[in-house]
Amino acid sequence: MIQNTEKLLVLAKNKKGETFSIPTKQRALVLQGGGALGVYEIGVLQSICNHYHNNIHQEEKSNDENNNRSGEQQQLFDIIAGVSIGAINAVFLIDYALKNNGNWRNSASKLREFWNNFKAYTFAELNPWFEATWNNYRILNRGLATAEAARRYWSFYQLACLTPPFGGISPNLCTSIYQTDTKYFSQLNNFLTYDYRPLMKLMEENIHYPIKTDFEKNQPRLLLLSVDVKDCSTSVTFDSYRSYKSKCDVCDKQLEENRLLAKHMIEHIKDLDNENNDIDKNTIVKSIPTNSDSFNSDTNHDKNTSTDDQIWISIYGDENGENRKHVVSYNGIDNDILMTSCLFPYSNHHTSLYDLITKEKRTFWDGAFVSNTPLRELLQKHKDFWTSYFEANEIEYDKTGEHDIEDYQNQKNERSSQTSIPKIPDLEVFIVNLYPALETQDVAIPEDKDKIEDRINDIRFHDKSIYDEKIAHLVTDYVDLTRRLIKLAKDTGKVSKDDLNEVLGIPGESTTRDVKKRRNLSSLIENKFKVKVFRIDRQDDENTVFGKASDFTPTTLEDLYQSGLKDANEWFTNFYKV
Repeated sequence: MIQNTEKLLVLAKNKKGETFSIPTKQRALVLQGGGALGVYEIGVLQSICNHYHNNIHQEEKSNDENNNRSGEQQQLFDIIAGVSIGAINAVFLIDYALKNNGNWRNSASKLREFWNNFKAYTFAELNPWFEATWNNYRILNRGLATAEAARRYWSFYQLACLTPPFGGISPNLCTSIYQTDTKYFSQLNNFLTYDYRPLMKLMEENIHYPIKTDFEKNQPRLLLLSVDVKDCSTSVTFDSYRSYKSKCDVCDKQLEENRLLAKHMIEHIKDLDNENNDIDKNTIVKSIPTNSDSFNSDTNHDKNTSTDDQIWISIYGDENGENRKHVVSYNGIDNDILMTSCLFPYSNHHTSLYDLITKEKRTFWDGAFVSNTPLRELLQKHKDFWTSYFEANEIEYDKTGEHDIEDYQNQKNERSSQTSIPKIPDLEVFIVNLYPALETQDVAIPEDKDKIEDRINDIRFHDKSIYDEKIAHLVTDYVDLTRRLIKLAKDTGKVSKDDLNEVLGIPGESTTRDVKKRRNLSSLIENKFKVKVFRIDRQDDENTVFGKASDFTPTTLEDLYQSGLKDANEWFTNFYKV
C-alpha cells in the first residue's frame, strides 16, 4: 500500500478578508492504557519518528516554498489522545513538542529516558540464582512455568501485591497500603490501595503545566479520556484546545462573541460558590477557566475576575435526561486533569470537579474502564473543533465536501496564493494496541487462574474501535454516493435546485446530539471527513502473566520497548511504504 504522508495546506478567507491556513489532513496518535506495557508505545513511537523525520523535513521545505505557514515546524502528530499510562505518555510528548518549538525528533528517546524513573528492582530480577533454581524445580515438575514467566510473575507479585518495605510498584509511581475489611470482617475483602503522590510529584517536576495549546500557533492537540464514577453513560474527554463556542452549555445563552464566554462561565462558578455553603474551595478553583488564581475563598466576587478570554470545558452524559447532562470547566491540562485519566479505582487521590449544571462534585476514574481506545472520542472532538472554529472565525467552508483534494493539489503545484473553500481535514490515525485481541492458534485455552485472569484483561482492555472505524468508513461511502448523485442531478439538470433542497430538508429518523429533534437529510452529508486508521498490535509471548501491566522491572521494560520498535519497523516495511 502506497501512502501519501504529505499534509497540504489551503488558504481561506473569512468575511473580514483575513487569511487562514487550513490543513487538508491531520495526523493523530492514540495511546492506550496498560501500565508497564506503555513502554511498548515508546518503541512504536521511535519507529514512527525514524520513518517520518526525513519526510517531514521535505514537507516543511515544501510549505516554505508555497508560503503556507512559512518557517514553522510541521507537527509529527496534530493530535494525541491518551488513556491511563497512554495519557502520561501523551502529556510528556505534547509538553516536549511545546518546549522544542514543534521539533519531535528526539521525543521518543527523551520519553524513554523519563521512563527510567519507573524502573523497579525485585528479588526475582536481582537474584542471580533465581533462574537456575527455578529450572532445577522444573526438572522435577515439568508443569511449572518457565523461569522467565516465573520471574515476571514474582516480580509483579512483589510490586503490586505487597506493601513496603517488601513491595510497592515503583518509587516514582505509587506506594501500596494494606486495607482490612471493617464492614464484614472478611479476609476475602482485604485489599490494597495505592498512593500516587510520587507520580504526581514526578509529573509536576517534569511537565510545564498547564498545557494550553492553540491550532493558530501550530501547536498539537492533547485529548485525555476519563470516566465519571457516578455516570459512565459516556466518556469524559479533556482537551488542551480551548472552546470556540459562543453558546453557553450550562444555560444555553447565546453570546455575541466567544471572548465573552469565559467571563460568562465565571459567573456560573460564582453562583455555584454563593449557592452552596458546603462548597469545597480547593475543588472549585480547579474549575476556573482563567490564567489567574485570584478566584479563591478570599476573593471579592464583585471585583472583575481576570481571564485570558479562553475557556476549557468538557460536556458529557445524556443531554436530554434530567440531571444527566454534565458540564465541567477547567484551566487547561494540569496535573489534576491528567490524574482523572490515569488513576485506577483503588487510588487514594482521585480528582474531583464541580458540575455547573447539577451543582454536584463529580469524581473521575481511569478512562480505560469506559474506552481504552478512544477513537470514537477522537473523531467527535475533531469534528466539533473544526465546525466551531470555522463558525467562530466566520470562514465559509465546504460542509458537504464537494471540493476534491485535486483542487488543493493544483493550488500547491501552481504555487498560487489564491484562496480556496476549506473543509474539515481528513484524519490519519495511528493506534497502538497493547492488549492482543487475537491469540495465536497454538496457544492453549487458559485453564489456570493466572492465564484466565490474563485473558480477561486482554478482552476487557483490547482495541474495540474496529467497529467504530467500519461505521466511519460506511458513512463515508454513503456520503460519497449521495454527493455523486447530487452532482449528477445538478449536472444533468434533471432536478431543480428547489426540488433538491426540498428533499434534503426532509427530517430523517436519526436525532441531533441533544435528542430533541430529528436531523434533516442534508445534515447526514455535512461535516464529514475521511478517516484512515493504522494499527500496530502488541502480541503476548509464551511467558505472559496476568500482572504484566505491573511488571516495571528493567528487563521487562527493555523487552517491551524493543518489541514495540521491532513490530512497528516490520509494519512500516510490510504495510506503509512511502
